[in-house]
Amino acid sequence: MKDKRVIRQVLTIYLVCFVARIFEYFVLRTDQTILGEAFIHKLFGIIVICLVVKRSGKTLSDIGFVKNGYIRSAVKGLALGLSMFAIGYFVEILILMQNRTYAGIRFYVSAYAVDTNIAKQTSVLFILICIIGNFINVLMEEGLFRGLFPRMLNSRRFWKVTGICSLLFGFWHIVGPVRNYIDGQSSFQGLVANAIMLIVSSTLVGLKLAMITYMESNLYMGMADHFVNNTIVNLLHIESSTGTDEMMFLRITVAQTISFLIVLFIFWKGKIMGRKGLLIKQFLNNAFVTTAIVLIVLSVVALWYDGTMICISTIFETLLLSVVCEVIKHMMYKIDIAKINRHSPYLSITLHKCYPYYLFGISTFPSSVYHSIALRKFSITIV
Repeated sequence: MKDKRVIRQVLTIYLVCFVARIFEYFVLRTDQTILGEAFIHKLFGIIVICLVVKRSGKTLSDIGFVKNGYIRSAVKGLALGLSMFAIGYFVEILILMQNRTYAGIRFYVSAYAVDTNIAKQTSVLFILICIIGNFINVLMEEGLFRGLFPRMLNSRRFWKVTGICSLLFGFWHIVGPVRNYIDGQSSFQGLVANAIMLIVSSTLVGLKLAMITYMESNLYMGMADHFVNNTIVNLLHIESSTGTDEMMFLRITVAQTISFLIVLFIFWKGKIMGRKGLLIKQFLNNAFVTTAIVLIVLSVVALWYDGTMICISTIFETLLLSVVCEVIKHMMYKIDIAKINRHSPYLSITLHKCYPYYLFGISTFPSSVYHSIALRKFSITIV
């Protein structure tokens, strides 16, 4: 009886926020104005979250907005998101180059859409609007679907609660395709296809973000990863001889699929080893945060030179090398993660000779397999 009552409460809150979303998409249409973002219903949702938390006698910390560790978690989320989208952009550029239609990468603000992008803006004001709008978006959605709802539904039953919240998150995204159909911008078949695609993909993304939130014990890493997913497609665009961002869905699919599989693997290994939180922190700190420093720098270089294949290949293989080495470490060497010194003063700069490339990488854990392999090649250690 109590479970049914809680589920009714969750659905009531969801429907209230969903009605506000429908009102903004169909009446206010702020995402089709000069602002380019549907943020009003998100602000409304944040107010709803705060009111429900206050009425229940809890605090925002109880639903995941803890006061400690937010910077570290946010950095890891940004590194995860940027690393995965570097692969997504790489795959899309590679396909376009093979088809000889690649025209370059452009930086400007556009309205978010899976199928197309409009309204090219390059001023600082529009960039700030885009960033603020997406921050409000992840604040509300993570606070609601990975914060408030799981706590209301009893977070001890992880998979049942996560399944419900992720499905609600998936159906949350159906408004866009429905509006496109009503406005005559898509056929009924297009509506069905886009709706199924968004529900399935958003549900899987919701599962991934829920696993991250569970392992981190806060919302900030998931918020940062979610922020990258929404913002990067608003700002960084791939042009071809036939249009702009025509393969955006492929780019997003590649990034989110790889990200989901990695997080699932880490979550599964962590559950088996009985080390909730430790495995993901060690893995991401070494395989993503440290490698992402080089990854992001090389990405900028590659984009500056309009997608030079050598730079992109180096980025891709550097990421793969770090991930593979960390998997080998955890699966074969059985290192006690808890005993690794997390505050090592060492910074190892390594050059890997992997024919036909020389791969550059960074590791802040000299005791790791990643460092051990690199040490046999060439390394410079700075104390």
